[in-house]
Order: sequence, then C-alpha cells, then structure tokens
Amino acid sequence: MTPTWGSLDDVKQLDELFDTMNDFCKRNNTPAFIGEFAVVSKMESASRVCWMSAVANAAISRKMVPVLWDTGNEVSRREPYSASDELIQTLRSIKQPPASSAAAPGK
Repeated sequence: MTPTWGSLDDVKQLDELFDTMNDFCKRNNTPAFIGEFAVVSKMESASRVCWMSAVANAAISRKMVPVLWDTGNEVSRREPYSASDELIQTLRSIKQPPASSAAAPGK
C-alpha cells in the first residue's frame, strides 16, 4: 500500500492491467464486472479520489461494470448518512459513456 497514487506510472500500470483484462474478455467473449473495488482511508484524500475515479473510468471506457465497495469510509452509517467528500468528487469525475444509437429516441 502506498499513501499516494496518481503518478503517470501509476495510471499507465492501471491502464495496462485493464487492457489485459479487456483483451481476455474480448478473446473469450466474456463480459467483465468489477464486483468490488475500494481504497483504504489511510491514503491521502486527493489520491483516494484519483484512484477511485481512475478505476471507474478505466472500467467504463472498456464497457465494464465497476461497483465501488464501501467499508464504512465513503458513506456514513449514522444520520444524516452523508457521502464523504472524496466519494462525491469521485462520482462527479466519472465520465459518462457516449449514448449508443440504439438507445437514441426515435431509432
């Protein structure tokens, strides 16, 4: 575990791993569901947002389904049940995939 994440090498390694998984999925005609990904709260805030956003965007850009796993750090288990600032920043940074022509109205 490193306390910071987001260097060019970090992002390159993450993209290479997702490319490898994507190649496997294409070769085997198998979808990918990223069932649980999370980041430890000991990592500094900017790195947490950068890593969570990078994983979600890497998955979405390859038509994979990412699911964030919360261990109690991102969403409060007590009233008012608010999301962490890092989770809000992450959700706002996720890029939406382009709409497919099949989903467009009137098609």
